[in-house]
Amino acid sequence: MPKRTPPKQRQSDFRLPSDIAMHKEALPTGWAYVFRHTTLGLLGRLVLQDLPSGHCHVSCEVAGDPADPLTARRRAVLEPVTT
Repeated sequence: MPKRTPPKQRQSDFRLPSDIAMHKEALPTGWAYVFRHTTLGLLGRLVLQDLPSGHCHVSCEVAGDPADPLTARRRAVLEPVTT
């Protein structure tokens, strides 16, 4: 008889920090969750894309130019939220 794995429990206690807002956008192959900060502006997005194999590709995109110091600040705020 095959071994069954228990269903995963959802984390219902996750909340965004009060200074971060998020909205969801449809993409041709998935979804993007776009994050904005009250003082830093657009932080970036978490992108979920369907693959032909049936898997999902997850990527995090930080807004801004890599040479801009503000981009590093955005990354520092965005990373804990998207991981």
